Amino acid sequence: MDIFEPNNGIETIPSPLGKFQATWTLNGLATPWPVVSRVDALTSHVVWQSPQAAQISFEWGRIPTSYEVSDCWAGIWRVEAQQVVTGLRLTFQAPPIGPEWEGGHNSGEHLVAARYSDPTTNVSIGTADLEILQYRVSKTLLPPLPDHWKEPLSGYSSPFEPYLASTPGMIWDLPTLNPNDSVEFHVIIAWDPDPDSVISWLAVDEPILNVKTALYRSL
Repeated sequence: MDIFEPNNGIETIPSPLGKFQATWTLNGLATPWPVVSRVDALTSHVVWQSPQAAQISFEWGRIPTSYEVSDCWAGIWRVEAQQVVTGLRLTFQAPPIGPEWEGGHNSGEHLVAARYSDPTTNVSIGTADLEILQYRVSKTLLPPLPDHWKEPLSGYSSPFEPYLASTPGMIWDLPTLNPNDSVEFHVIIAWDPDPDSVISWLAVDEPILNVKTALYRSL
């Protein structure tokens, strides 16, 4: 079987929008089969080894929140490069949703986000925006990102800022990784039963360090 058979992603977080799938591509090549996979009721993870000598993992689980939502989950992408890696795209995406769902782009306040609602539920998904990634490059916020990402992440816009997928979800197109670079990115999903509430949007506005702490406590 071809290691680059399409649709080798892993179903991860369940939600009212469907199960989100974690996949990645390298210069357009589809996700290979994972080399390690552990999925259970608490915190789960999957690890892939790319043909360009990078270990890529996605870890996910339910996390606590101070907001009164029905449920809140988070995931963390982690990439560790053993040699120069270019053209890496990380994708976290749900299947297409039905016409009963309304919404979409709802970014702001250092958050790349989307919000969807039907007559009984609203769902929000969010991750850190470009400015937060710039703070991580400058070490103002942790965990740090590589120093050589300062230029590709500079300015008010960048092709490397996370953006919304064509169906509910997020995409990260990464700048070049050098040997021994290690980077992490997070995503949060929350939902509640009030279609008009903003509580789920507030719940996904958490920094990556808080998410890491919450996930590791679940282990």
